[in-house]
Amino acid sequence: MKKEKVRSFSEVVLFILSFSYIVIGGYLMLLPSLATPILVREVNHPVMLICLRLIGSSYTLLGLLLFIFKDVRGMRLVQALIFLLLIGLFNMYLSFQISDHIPLRPIYYLFESVRILLMLLVLLKVGLESL
Repeated sequence: MKKEKVRSFSEVVLFILSFSYIVIGGYLMLLPSLATPILVREVNHPVMLICLRLIGSSYTLLGLLLFIFKDVRGMRLVQALIFLLLIGLFNMYLSFQISDHIPLRPIYYLFESVRILLMLLVLLKVGLESL
């Protein structure tokens, strides 16, 4: 009989986040004109399409990094989670800074807030497990 591997909370959350980032990043890179009405209120500026492709490529890279880090344990996992949390906070700060020039829809802020909260939960769970 084969033993089934029980996945930890952090592995499941990191897998879900990595999958969502890869899907959303690919969508933004390949179809930015279709993603613009969902994310931005004012549509079809050529610079906006380039920015969405840039965001899509960074989301895809972030998703791949999350997929790599999902099996990491111990201090390396804590360091990776802190790094990803800082990226999320910096991204949220830049989003608020750019919102005067490019009005973003609330769904963008909601997705970023949920991601930051999930990273905090996983970080707390890993921190409590290591005590």
